[in-house]
Amino acid sequence: MAFTSRRPCSSSFIITVLMFCFIIPCYAQIKGCPFDAIYNFGDGESAPPLRMLDHLASAFHLPPPPSHYAKEGHFPFYYGTNFASRGSTIGGAPIFAEKHTQPQSQTHSLESQEYSFIKFLKSVTSSPEQALEMLRRSLFIINEAGLNDYKNAFQHGKSVSEVYTFVPPVVASIKVTLMGLIEDGATNILVPGSLPLGCLPGYMALFPSKDPTSYDADKCNKELNSFAVLHNDHLQQALMVLREEFPHARIVYLDYYNAFMALLHNHAMSLVSDGFGLTEEALKSLVDMLISQKGFAHPKVEFPEVTHCVM
Repeated sequence: MAFTSRRPCSSSFIITVLMFCFIIPCYAQIKGCPFDAIYNFGDGESAPPLRMLDHLASAFHLPPPPSHYAKEGHFPFYYGTNFASRGSTIGGAPIFAEKHTQPQSQTHSLESQEYSFIKFLKSVTSSPEQALEMLRRSLFIINEAGLNDYKNAFQHGKSVSEVYTFVPPVVASIKVTLMGLIEDGATNILVPGSLPLGCLPGYMALFPSKDPTSYDADKCNKELNSFAVLHNDHLQQALMVLREEFPHARIVYLDYYNAFMALLHNHAMSLVSDGFGLTEEALKSLVDMLISQKGFAHPKVEFPEVTHCVM
């Protein structure tokens, strides 16, 4: 199965590409248009249209990839596949058993998503060479993996300090998944960090406090935000190790935390939709900030000069 597109690219798309964070070489078949397909893993977020994936795909002039787990219909997988599952956790039951909590009732953990991708890859390619070419021209996203592990523990009565112990195994599992994808041939990977959990009403409601010192100037729960920062610090350290081990891979950390805080400070829009998720307007604005080279994508890597796009 060839992942070749025939879509025209507008000048506005070229500008967007020039501002983003990968060095993408130009090929005879595809000039200036960086990716043929998107493969998404992690948390499936809310039902459409309130999904970060939709807006990321749109930024690259790609349609949102269909879910791999759809029960009805036959979808064209020319532009990628969404392996993410709403409420997904890192590795299913084992980590919860170790931490004495119960997993949410879902089956598509990050571990199983990677396994599904490997099976999918074998089904749509006829040779290792074809698979490598497909992966080389695809974008991979590991979206908010691990956050449901934390959320589930909070909802089952665990304190923030208790859930601190979840961070090392959660980040280690994300790292293992990334290693597997890179070893399979993925070279362009986006890894978002955590939003400031202490600014999301759903999390704040789990830890109510009458002590004004529990909140910062933005009225966010300081302890929950410190927890999100801890997760992000661990994740960025893991990505640094992977970049050293796989220098050919472009592994970009998306700073959801500080991009959200910039929105909170500079926009009057409603940011949160259901207590835990963001509104569609906030998601779109967040993506615009992440791809506009305003310091929320790390590392910052310049594009080569591209003046046109031929498909």
